[in-house]
Amino acid sequence: MASVSEKKKPNYVMRTMIVVSLAIHLLILLHIVGIYRSQAMTYIELTLNGISKPAARSIPRPRLRHQTPETTSAHHREIVKSFVPVSAVTKINAASTEPLMADIGTADVPFSGTNFDSAPMFATTNDYFDMVRMKIESRKQYPADAKARGLEGRVNVRFVITMDGQVSSLEIVKSAKLTSLDQAALEAVKKAAPFPMPPAGLFKDKIRVELAILFELS
Repeated sequence: MASVSEKKKPNYVMRTMIVVSLAIHLLILLHIVGIYRSQAMTYIELTLNGISKPAARSIPRPRLRHQTPETTSAHHREIVKSFVPVSAVTKINAASTEPLMADIGTADVPFSGTNFDSAPMFATTNDYFDMVRMKIESRKQYPADAKARGLEGRVNVRFVITMDGQVSSLEIVKSAKLTSLDQAALEAVKKAAPFPMPPAGLFKDKIRVELAILFELS
């Protein structure tokens, strides 16, 4: 055994770490206290200025919709609707040398429900020309040989409607380059005649008509 008892040396490293730790904690505490005091002072200043609390953020609010004002007084008035038929009227000089141009449809549509041979009332010249076009269309027949071969064409014909509704001066202006189609177009006009007498209030002379008859397979 040692004759002299050894004294323990002080641990300076431990002491240094404790002092540093205390210093760090003190700085943190002072920082926290400073922040608190700064916020407290800001709150006090805002309170003195009449502002209870600083706005965190500005949130936009939806716009108010326009409200229809209530009607406090109104006079009751009954509105009566009236229907006035309007028809497009095109002036046509019956004595002009320019013929009427129209297209005849492609399908063989029977017009059994329309009595073309009666004496209908025509309000305008277009009404009369529509009747002529539909009557020729109802008499049109697609040639069997052309239909079997899948041939189509267009025939332009010209004719004159006299004041008594008869047809004269029937001719082909532009051929379909197929005899059966040309002949079928002429036969359609011949079978459609005679037409109702042209109204004297709309036509003062015979009517020259030129139209295209189409033969197409649907």
